[in-house]
Amino acid sequence: ASGSISWNESRYSWRTNDSTITWSLVEIETDSAGNPYGDIVYYLGNSLNSIVVSPPMVDLDKLVDVSCNGFSDGFIMLDIFGTAFPFTFSWTGPNGFTATSQDIFNLVAGTYIVTVTDANGNSTAETYVVTEPSPLTASISQSVLDLTVNVSGGTPPYSYLWNAGDTVQTITPSSNGIYSCDVKDKAGCIINVVFTVTNVPTSILEFNSERKLLKITNILGKKINKNRNELLFYIYDDGTVEKRITIE
Repeated sequence: ASGSISWNESRYSWRTNDSTITWSLVEIETDSAGNPYGDIVYYLGNSLNSIVVSPPMVDLDKLVDVSCNGFSDGFIMLDIFGTAFPFTFSWTGPNGFTATSQDIFNLVAGTYIVTVTDANGNSTAETYVVTEPSPLTASISQSVLDLTVNVSGGTPPYSYLWNAGDTVQTITPSSNGIYSCDVKDKAGCIINVVFTVTNVPTSILEFNSERKLLKITNILGKKINKNRNELLFYIYDDGTVEKRITIE
């Protein structure tokens, strides 16, 4: 009788011209050691040892892309379907990468080609692409006194941790000095950025002794004399402002 093998949803089925024969579908699959999980049987339960599936069929089990730009933590895992054991594997990839295992790990981004050859010398080739996110970049900008972290690339959303303990994108420094922030993206990639603050008004002891008092105002900005029992603002020609409570 004539017939054929067809592939349907990771299973083989045998079809003949005899409509009275029905075959059950049992998956033929091998593990990383080349051990088969099953064979093909027809509905009476008799094994069909004469069935040959060659060259092997290659099915992608799992492909994981690189987590952070420039990392090497991607991997590719395969399922192999065929009857002519054992299978041999020949991988090529970026930067001269080669491997002879069924599954490959610690991969950088790039194109990987595998050739699977069975015991009959028949082979199948497949191509897979491992990707990576764009580089995580960040910078700190200043507006008056506020510092804001500007982020791009990586995998949003982002989280922030300043050396002052803040966990928000924008902070207002209370003193001059070096401020740094660790930015982390969804994949766990981290970048650190640093900014030096120099424009926070210094304490009264550090004020320029050469400065001149321009005026004294109250909280409403109205110029007044200093002998008042209220909060006063002393404005100097070097741009500094003091807050004082003057008591008669």
